Order: sequence, then structure tokens, then C-alpha cells
Amino acid sequence: MKFYQKVIWFFNVLTVFATIFSYLSPYIHPAKTCFFAVFGLAFPWLFFANIAFILFWALNKPIYTLLSIICLAVGINYVDKFFGTHGIQDDQPNQHQINISTFNMQFAKSVIHIKDKAQKKKKMDEYKTYLKRFQEVDVFCGQESGHSAGQMITSALDFKHIHKLKEKSTAIYSKHPIIAQGEIDFGTKVNSCVWADINVKGKVIRVYSAHLQSNRISGKESELIEAGKWEKKTFLGLRDMFGKYQKYTNTRAEQAQKIKEHAATSKVPYVICGDFNDPPQSYVYQKMAEDMNDSFRCAGSGIGTSFNGVIPALRIDYVLASADFDVYKHKIIKEGKYSDHFPIISTVALP
Repeated sequence: MKFYQKVIWFFNVLTVFATIFSYLSPYIHPAKTCFFAVFGLAFPWLFFANIAFILFWALNKPIYTLLSIICLAVGINYVDKFFGTHGIQDDQPNQHQINISTFNMQFAKSVIHIKDKAQKKKKMDEYKTYLKRFQEVDVFCGQESGHSAGQMITSALDFKHIHKLKEKSTAIYSKHPIIAQGEIDFGTKVNSCVWADINVKGKVIRVYSAHLQSNRISGKESELIEAGKWEKKTFLGLRDMFGKYQKYTNTRAEQAQKIKEHAATSKVPYVICGDFNDPPQSYVYQKMAEDMNDSFRCAGSGIGTSFNGVIPALRIDYVLASADFDVYKHKIIKEGKYSDHFPIISTVALP
């Protein structure tokens, strides 16, 4: 084996170990160790890296492809958490079918921070036009939907029933009557979870809009990585980002536990929507998605990216329906740059 091939083989082995660590991430509570959580975050890139090694060795020494092939085969059941294989689905006529959306609106910062009045008005009008694509949505779950973003939702869309707490930024907007509502208190204003029992065409369902603990990535760190200059300060920025992720994933695990305990008391079918700030290959997702239908895994296609920021292929926004529901569609709206998240619209059928 030539020297450069030995180097590539060395990195191939490291990648396989990292991939195996990512497989363990969903099953180890971050309170015990956050070591595996970072590898879970990197799963999509590790997957593609293994594919690259397979292709390289196939052209050079085919026997060496077996390491990555076996590694990917072991984790084949995790792939559909990130890569959807469902095509465009035909409409399923059902009188109990509803559209549910989740969107972290980032407080409409892209609009409200514009100082020029004329430019701001133009941008606000564009944003309202953008929101019109949610006209067919029955229930809209907003995160970071502060006063300004909330006003734009109500002015652009016909949601007559709203559950939004004062000084909290998580909300539920509904076209159908809300007959009960409440909050799961996380002790913060930005990160919170609200719920509402909604009467949809004579059937009651419960909807949760959740925004789990943010990773608090600073604008400076994001700018370093987005610039693409791999200098010492860029790697320091990456280190800080991963350090914050490790720190706050334990907080999210505790918040996920609270939501699941509350949902377990529900006497009606329920849907948990929101920004979990954790990828599918994480303990938090594993906890939240247990015994649930993930709309992306049921009906999604392509790469399930929902974060519109500097980290590619990051899926952290979800619509999870209890087993009572059938899931028909999952759409990620990637047009427009109004938030650092992409909105999701899922179509589910009431039981």
C-alpha cells in the first residue's frame, strides 16, 4: 500500500469509529456524558465521508471498501432520519385531514431591524406575502414569534384562535376553536413550550409548540465559519460552538422529559411541533420521537435540512404525531431568507 493510501486508510478508520459513536448518541443521556452527542450532530457528514471512502477504495483496493460498507449497513435504520425517500404523494381526500406548520421565525429580525422606513415597509410587505403560503395551514406553531412577528402572522393569515403567553415567544395559531390551553414552563422567556386542545371538525386533538434550549451560538462564531477561512480563529469558533452544544444538550434532555411526561397524560391524540435544537441522531430526538410518527420519516423527501444557517444538512425542526395519526405529507419551505430556520408544513389525518 502506498503512503498516501495508508494516510487515507487511517482517516477511514477514524471516520468509522466516529460513525459508530454517532450510532450510540441517541441512547446515552447527556447527563452521563456529552461525548457521543457531538458525533450524533455530525452524522450526515460522517455518512457522506464513508460513501467517499467506499468510492475511493472501489477504484483502488476494493477489499478495503468493506470497512465502511459494514459500518453503514449497521446504521442503515438511521439514514431515513436525514434523507427522505418518499416521492410526491397524491392528495388523500379525508374530511379529518389537517395541515400543521412549525416555524422558528427568529423574531422577524430580517425585517424589524431595517432602519430605513421605506425599505422596512417594502420588506414587511414582502414578508406578509411570503406568509400567505401558509393560508392552507390549520394550525401554525411559532417559535421566536415575538410581538412584531406575531402581528405579521395575524395580519397576513386568518387565525382566529391564538394561544400566546405574555413575555413568551412560543405560540399556537389556529383556525379551529381552542378549548383548553396551557404551558410547560422551562423557566426562560425565549425557550418555552405551550399546548392547546383544539376542536377540529368535531374531534379534539392536542398540539404542542416547543422551543427547546438554544445553543447560543454567537454571530461572531457563525461569521467565522461562514467566511470559510480555515484559520486558527475559525477552529476556535468551531470548538466554542461544539462546547456550547455539549453544555446545552443536557438542558434540552430535561425539557424533552417534561414534554413527554405531560403528553403522556393527554386523553386525546397529540402532535408535538417545534425547534428542538438537536438533530435526529441525538438523545433528545430519541426521547421526543419515541412511539411517535415523525412526519419527515413518514412522508419526507431529499435531505431534511431545516436550519437555514452556517451548519449544512442540519435538521432540528420537527412535526411528531402520536401513533393515532396517519401522515400524508411533509414539506420544507426553503424559499426566502426570513429566518435562520426553514418552515415545515405537514399534512396529517385525524384518527
